[in-house]
Amino acid sequence: MTQPTPILVELTEPELYGAKQGANLRYQLARLSGLVSKNRDDRTPQDLELLGICAEMAVCKIFQVAYDPCRLGFDNGVDIWVGKIGVDVKATFHQHGKLLFLDADAFKAPVAVLVTATQQPNVMRVVGCISRKAYLDRCVDFDIGKGKCLSVSQDQLSDLSQLWSASVRDRLNVQMEVTHDPR
Repeated sequence: MTQPTPILVELTEPELYGAKQGANLRYQLARLSGLVSKNRDDRTPQDLELLGICAEMAVCKIFQVAYDPCRLGFDNGVDIWVGKIGVDVKATFHQHGKLLFLDADAFKAPVAVLVTATQQPNVMRVVGCISRKAYLDRCVDFDIGKGKCLSVSQDQLSDLSQLWSASVRDRLNVQMEVTHDPR
């Protein structure tokens, strides 16, 4: 499999400000609701929320999807919609990090997109995408030191152009020859 071509997305100062507000809101909502984090990272909950919001913003910028970082609600498995396709955006602080899910049931959306942080706090690296079916076919058990989860490496992901192509096909309701459907 060929390594997907990552896309670097720069977030503006107003976007970062909104992301920080959204991260604080999500953290407060989770805390007040008594939710227990399933994250297996040692960073603060606010840092994790901020990374997730910045990742979602980056994917939305690529696909020109409206995004409100202060939208509240509990995660139901779909973070954004690219046309008619529900997408779970996963983020990692590690440039070569893997796409992780706690288990098969945690991957609810038809497609997941992996985004990594960079050395610059306002630049996100959108790596690639994968369908739920392909993920479950390719994933392996992985232990990051806090229990097992499922993972695929970045070279197992498809280029974002595949998600774009699938969304255009759905939007136009036409059949197109596609080398690999990310769903």
